[in-house]
Order: sequence, then C-alpha cells, then structure tokens
Amino acid sequence: MRKTLRKSLLTTIGAILLAVLAAFFVACGKKKETYTLMFETDGGTQIAAITAEAGADITPPEDPEKAGFSFDGWYLNAEYSGAKQTIPSKMPENNVTYYAKFVEIQMATLTLDPTNNGTLEKTTYEIAVGTKLSEALKGITPHGKGDATFSCWYEGYQQLSDTKTMPKKGLTLTAKYEVEYTIDIYQQNTDGATYSAVSEESQTGKGLVGDTVDFSDDWDFKNAYANFSFNSSKSSAIELSVDKADNVYAAYYDRKKVSVTYVPNAPSDASEAATGTVSGES
Repeated sequence: MRKTLRKSLLTTIGAILLAVLAAFFVACGKKKETYTLMFETDGGTQIAAITAEAGADITPPEDPEKAGFSFDGWYLNAEYSGAKQTIPSKMPENNVTYYAKFVEIQMATLTLDPTNNGTLEKTTYEIAVGTKLSEALKGITPHGKGDATFSCWYEGYQQLSDTKTMPKKGLTLTAKYEVEYTIDIYQQNTDGATYSAVSEESQTGKGLVGDTVDFSDDWDFKNAYANFSFNSSKSSAIELSVDKADNVYAAYYDRKKVSVTYVPNAPSDASEAATGTVSGES
C-alpha cells in the first residue's frame, strides 16, 4: 500500500514537471506578433512603412512635403474625415494606414520698386499668402545710386511694419535710401553785410533721399547762439539727393541789435541833462 502511494506521488510530480517544462519551451519558442504602419502621401514625400513588434519603440516620420501645398495632418481614410491622428511612438497591436492631407498654398505677387535712386535685379516675387514679409524680404537689398544706401521698404507713405503679412491681393513696396548731409554754420560779421563760416560748428546728419532738411521750426537750432538770431529767409531748406556733396544745409545767423541809452555830461549851469539813444550791433 505504501509503495503504491509513493509510486502514485512520483507519477504526479513527474507529470507536473513535464507540464511546466512543456509550457516553458512553448513560451520560449512563441514569437511576438509584428504589425505595420503604412503612409499614403498623395504625391508628397514618400515615407517608408514601419514594421515592428507590438509595443516596440518606433520613431514617427517627419511631416511629408509637397510642392505648392502645406501639410495639414494625418487621417485614417482617404476622405480625411474624422479627427487628425498623431503617429504613435510605440507600435500598436494592429496594422494602420495613415493618409496625409495637403492644402494648396495661395500665392500672391510681391512687387518691389527700387525707384530711380537705386537698382534691383529681381523686382517681382510669388509669395505665399500670410507669409511674414520681414522674413520674405531677408537678403533682398537694392543697390543705392551715388552715396545713398538702402534704408527700408515703404508701403505707400508709411514704413513697412515688422508684422505685415502677404495679402491675397498682392502688394507693391517702394525702396527708401539713406544719405548723409552737412550743416554749415555762418555768422554775420560786424559790417552787417557779410557772413563767415564757423567751421568748428559744422555738423553732419542722415536722412532719406527726397526728404527735406529744414531747421526753421527747430527752436533749439534757431537759438543755438546767444548773441545771434537765426535768419530763416537766408537759410533755405534743401531736398536730399543721392550725392552727399550736394546735401549742404547753410544756416545763417545775424548779429542781434542792441540799443544804448546815454546821458552826456551837462554844463554845470544846465537845468536839465541831455539824453539820447543809439543803435548798434553786438
């Protein structure tokens, strides 16, 4: 009886061990399922399919590109219905085909006018609507004539804003150029008829070609010298040209008139002193 029980127990243990070993070898020999992600790009950049085991780390592809179009996301069908999809970073437990949606880019014509004060090799560009013009214009620099250098672009009578974007109707921009000018100071001599240049007071400045240089309304400029008054009729405004040698603003200052009142020595027997006034120049 005891021998029979022992034999039965050994048989049971052996069967269990065999079952465990069989399960172990089956588990070791079983392969994980692999799945594939496919990408339909509708004529855009081709993207290779990704095949990997479920749960494995994968690298999502870069967004595809298509000439004349902008990428507008991935979808699960060719009709682009439903929600946009995000390509996973781990392989799902099923095969998936993703469809790239593209939207046609609207283009508009940007016309650049270098004017007669400069030159530009290319004056028209096709720019995507909504593009920031400050970015589109990078590297486009007209060559100014004479001593003038390119300064900025104008839209009509205003300088182009940094935030301006390309409108659907197109746009024309005008180049503006900067040039140097000189201010020469002349002060009236004591003869009242001639003027002498005050070389140490000469100044330089910069302005846009075509702009007017005129200091007749500048209070500080007009009252720069204590004993002189600004002669606005003789100090003529100038219009800036591309040649800085022509851009000389001559500022004339007249000596201020002063009045002197005097009392001459009176005779000792005079009842009242004689008085008088004389005008002169400082």
